[in-house]
Amino acid sequence: MEVNKKQLADIFGASIRTIQNWQEQG
Repeated sequence: MEVNKKQLADIFGASIRTIQNWQEQG
């Protein structure tokens, strides 16, 4: 399974954003 760095950036970017949202809510 090959993933482009751009795709990884998008995935991690979304994950980080989600985690930050959780921290703000929690």
